[in-house]
Amino acid sequence: MSDEDWESIITGVLSFVIGVGCVVLAANHLGYTNFDIPSLVPSKVAESSAVSKWDAQASKVVEAMDYKNPTTRDYALSLIDREHGGNYNIAQICDMWEKIYKRWTYVNDPNGFNYYSPASRTIKLGLKGDCDDFAILTASSIQAIGGASRIILAHKTDGTGHAYAEVYIANSKNGLQNAADYICKRYHCKSIAYKTRNVDGQKRYYLNLDWQAKHPGGPYYQNDGETVAIYPNGYWAKLK
Repeated sequence: MSDEDWESIITGVLSFVIGVGCVVLAANHLGYTNFDIPSLVPSKVAESSAVSKWDAQASKVVEAMDYKNPTTRDYALSLIDREHGGNYNIAQICDMWEKIYKRWTYVNDPNGFNYYSPASRTIKLGLKGDCDDFAILTASSIQAIGGASRIILAHKTDGTGHAYAEVYIANSKNGLQNAADYICKRYHCKSIAYKTRNVDGQKRYYLNLDWQAKHPGGPYYQNDGETVAIYPNGYWAKLK
């Protein structure tokens, strides 16, 4: 099994779904705490390859993810509904994604992936930009409230591409199921799309936050080319 697996989870049934790696477990509560978020981002030196075109891309993405900027931090807090306050939880993630999505005006960037708007600048512009700008703002908002996110850059073989954000939601199947139960109740869906990453023998579950997905955990962008995950510390890894 590769370090990165593409999966989805169906809620409400106790069973294993053969062929797609879906696991369903019972769950009672809707939220979760941060777990061990500081350990989620590997050392930049440990796994990223030597000099590569992706080093430059990662540097630009990290620079744009200005989640410590007061503008970004304040905006992230403003997106969370009063009833979802308290410890970091799945409801807060949904609040942020949903409000950014509903307020977003898509404007194509003629420079493609060559320009990444800083999150604070996108906020000041009134939430306008392309897919990578949406991804950076969403990921930065999550980072600003103590979550752990990453940016995915996908390049198809025909030269087209896409960018979207993912957020770490669990380190166990129970935690994953809790998030799935909440999301599917809130958005009336039957499953959520997520990826896994093995870290020191333990799975980490990342939820799809693509603006094209229509809701957190919606279907993934289908890519037949290179797909790379970029973390806030500049570490990057190709997804298999």
